[in-house]
Amino acid sequence: MADPTPSQSSMDRRSSSWPLGLLTLILAPVASAMLLYQLDPMTQLLFPSTRSEMIGVGKLLGPEDIAYHPDSHLIYTGCADGWVKRVTLNDSMVQNWAFTGGRPLGVALGRHGQLIVADAEKGLLEVTTDGMVKTLTDEAEGLKFKLTDSVDVAVDGMIYFTDASYKYSLKEYIWDILEGRPHGRLMSFDPSTKETKVLVLDLFFANGVIVPPDQNSVILCEIGNSLAWDLVLKYPWIRKVVAIMERYKVRPHMEKNGGVLVVDLEGNPAAYYYDSGLSEVTSGMKIGNHLYCGSITAPYMIRLDLHQHAAHATM
Repeated sequence: MADPTPSQSSMDRRSSSWPLGLLTLILAPVASAMLLYQLDPMTQLLFPSTRSEMIGVGKLLGPEDIAYHPDSHLIYTGCADGWVKRVTLNDSMVQNWAFTGGRPLGVALGRHGQLIVADAEKGLLEVTTDGMVKTLTDEAEGLKFKLTDSVDVAVDGMIYFTDASYKYSLKEYIWDILEGRPHGRLMSFDPSTKETKVLVLDLFFANGVIVPPDQNSVILCEIGNSLAWDLVLKYPWIRKVVAIMERYKVRPHMEKNGGVLVVDLEGNPAAYYYDSGLSEVTSGMKIGNHLYCGSITAPYMIRLDLHQHAAHATM
């Protein structure tokens, strides 16, 4: 990743203009992409905060993922304070349920009512129906997980999950993206044999994972493949500037237009629920007539009434 060091005079001439140049280079392709998006016919809906409800304000700190038990009418989510919390569907009451001691991220219901948790610090966990926490696995092929991220459970009980990076922790995630090298893995855990298998290596920040209804495949996401980040990774000097700005906490807030993209089983976009003021929305689930959204940073969960704010086709 090393690149030639510029002379001091050239650094002096460019130092004051780098941030502006960086913003121009990053935001220009984003603006172009947004223009193309607006011209693309797709069902979409803007749901600003004035139309959506904020659930558990101040009690749900970074509710990154959502799992729902239809029999008990309970929503489960992992929060930044280390607690897996339960939210009752009818009155949105929040309860501290199970403390992992780490940072629970992905959550999914197991075959027997237990909750499977991908904890960024502790690994793959199981929370029994009475709230007891135990570790299922925290390493594969001799390599410890560094950022256990997302999880889903197949009908046969097989657990599929991601380790976003075996090199960087959650607090260091930006350095993984800036380094531009694949440190992520997709893995499986068999509850009957206790065996952990690495299914796919060399993923770029392996994130969300889900087993589709037909149970014939596993779908996962990678982070860092947008036009803006491709540009950052292509030019080392831009990457270096972003790293410096990140280190000194002066990087501009570029994340926006957060929301939920709905796709069919062929991968075609079907609907897009978004808000230009939202950022870092990390999960979405339709429960009854509402869309619930999680976030890695917001101190609440978002709920949108889909009857009152139905999506409509736009051109």
